[in-house]
Amino acid sequence: MEIRIKADISEADYASIVDACGRYEELATRTAYSVMVRNYHRILDLRDLFTNLDDFNGAFRDVDQRHLTVTFMNELLNWLVSTRFYLETNRDFALTAFGEASKQLQDHTRATNEAFDRFPGYRLMYKLRDFAQHGGVPLSGLTIQSSLSGDMELVPYLARQTLLSSSFNWGGIVRRMLTESDEIIPVLPFVDEAAEGLDSIERVAFVMRLDRVREVLPTLTGARTRVGDTDGYPACFSLPDNAGQVTWKTIPTTESLNAVATLTEPPARPRRQSPVMQHLTTHQRGAARRSSAAIGALLLPDHTEYERIVHSIVEKDGSAIPLVSGLSDMARVLLMVASQALGTSAEAMLGALTPDNENFTG
Repeated sequence: MEIRIKADISEADYASIVDACGRYEELATRTAYSVMVRNYHRILDLRDLFTNLDDFNGAFRDVDQRHLTVTFMNELLNWLVSTRFYLETNRDFALTAFGEASKQLQDHTRATNEAFDRFPGYRLMYKLRDFAQHGGVPLSGLTIQSSLSGDMELVPYLARQTLLSSSFNWGGIVRRMLTESDEIIPVLPFVDEAAEGLDSIERVAFVMRLDRVREVLPTLTGARTRVGDTDGYPACFSLPDNAGQVTWKTIPTTESLNAVATLTEPPARPRRQSPVMQHLTTHQRGAARRSSAAIGALLLPDHTEYERIVHSIVEKDGSAIPLVSGLSDMARVLLMVASQALGTSAEAMLGALTPDNENFTG
């Protein structure tokens, strides 16, 4: 790594720039929120995987229901834990950055109370998280049923009587919700509604962090000005310590700082769909669904499902071309991802899989 010194700064300047960059990173990464949203998307992705399997061969009815239930349970618990982490992180941030009597902490408390009052799903998930910690595992089972659009979908559900018969204190409002519900309570509509409530809290949390960044915008813009136009990634450095280590903070780009200056609301919730899927044609999406079903069957404990799914897809299409096309596209995307992660080229990875004349025996 080449380091070129553009300007000398004092220790006091270095400390103020590091603090300002840290505030910007808190705003840009939104780590706790991003983890929570990722776990929410994983629940939906898992549902769609097995719904897709069932679409092609009714495979859901033949898989190990216990394995599938435990898999869903794991994702639901991950999401519930991350919601607690998110809420506690926001509260601790407001308390540490602004103080116990601050308007920011009061705004956070008000936002969580409003989410609890406005969104039944948020109320149920809030209590379900505590139930998982003190009362037991919340997910009761899974079933396939027809959606309002007529399509089949995988439905994780809670058993009302199982929840109410526990000694857990649900509180009057949530207990009444459970009492008035059907015996089988589909859980994903409540998860979706809880996500809306958490987004409303995030809007308040985002403004807190945005205000802190705006306080130090002059420091960040001043640092960019001192660096001037330059190639690479401008950063402030601390000279090597006794161990010979260099520490640094990358300074945000001018475009990023200008965007912060004009922001009024947080960006929308990160998209669930991958950038790759957004640009697929209708034909490619159909091929992607077929490849997802085939590879998904390989992930099941009973690998014989793979042969059944492949046979069913080829039989319905009258050709193996759509499935092979989807598998090829998937392999290409995964190859590009793996090569970037390993710091090599896709061509080199393929070359390593190509047998040479000396070693190839069959």
